[in-house]
Amino acid sequence: TNDRKSLIFSQKIAKMEANSRYSQVRMIDQGISQKEISKTLGIDKGYVSRVKSEAIRKGFLTRTGGLTSKGTTAIHSGVSAA
Repeated sequence: TNDRKSLIFSQKIAKMEANSRYSQVRMIDQGISQKEISKTLGIDKGYVSRVKSEAIRKGFLTRTGGLTSKGTTAIHSGVSAA
């Protein structure tokens, strides 16, 4: 049915967005600039900034952009890091 197809599509989009956030958090941890991340992933620089701020607020990144132990665990266990 169309409802099922819509649900599957929404789940795929959510997974892609989560993977993008994981990628962004890992790249920030590697010292890659937000500008370079946005260019590499083809996303808005403001979105990268929001993901970084949320990851810091949730305790996954330090204010200087390094992964915390909580962030490392989240990335490796599949918990949303942002």
